[in-house]
Amino acid sequence: MDPGRVEALYREYGGLVYRRAWRMLGDRQEAEAAVQEVFVRVLRKIEAYDERDKVQNYLFRITTNYCLDQIKSQRRRPKLYEYRPELTAGGIDPEREAAGREMLKLALEQSDARVAQAGWLHHVDGMNQERISEVMELSRRTVGKLLKKFRARARQQVKDE
Repeated sequence: MDPGRVEALYREYGGLVYRRAWRMLGDRQEAEAAVQEVFVRVLRKIEAYDERDKVQNYLFRITTNYCLDQIKSQRRRPKLYEYRPELTAGGIDPEREAAGREMLKLALEQSDARVAQAGWLHHVDGMNQERISEVMELSRRTVGKLLKKFRARARQQVKDE
């Protein structure tokens, strides 16, 4: 592994990873820790990702998965559902984000990581199925199935409450 290459990736994408982690975790210190963990993971497997778009998608996917794992832990779970207006800047509708967070809460309780990730990317980040398929490296059809599961589980949970 060329440490210079990882350093260059950090300089180019560190801000993207940090913003993603901060938005998902809602805490600057946790976001900084997430950036460190993401780039440790990158150090382990970067040779497989030479193209710019693939590296960006890979970093986005690692960051999202890491943050979802952190959110699932009981000590961080309450932060996910708090409304944080400073994190909704950039064209994301606060009502859509709040609804997405509630659906994510329900889906996380009953879904595997892929279903939760697809749900977050679509309902909170506002990504379409095509973009989600790029980020998750899945077919568009598979993404559609994951989103269908996500919505069905969230609806069922709402009915049960």
